[in-house]
Amino acid sequence: MADRLIGCTGLPVGPDRLRLAYLAVLESPELWRVLETWDESALSGIGAQLGIPPEQDVLEALRARRPDASPPALWAAWMETLHSSKLGKAPDVP
Repeated sequence: MADRLIGCTGLPVGPDRLRLAYLAVLESPELWRVLETWDESALSGIGAQLGIPPEQDVLEALRARRPDASPPALWAAWMETLHSSKLGKAPDVP
């Protein structure tokens, strides 16, 4: 299992949360709404919706299914810079 930060919701934070949502939507386009709302309950239920066993790490399972897929760099930078709170991180304060 990859080393990554896990927020208090049990979801990965930062780029890993972005990757989780992106890969989930690639796997099942019906989940596109997750990318619109970033609702934590919807994100938490991705594994069950995709039929990934609860004992399995959802992000790792999705990475295994699509090893060469990653979020577009410009979108990832935009989300990490302007919408870090949606990725489970506190916004940077100058």
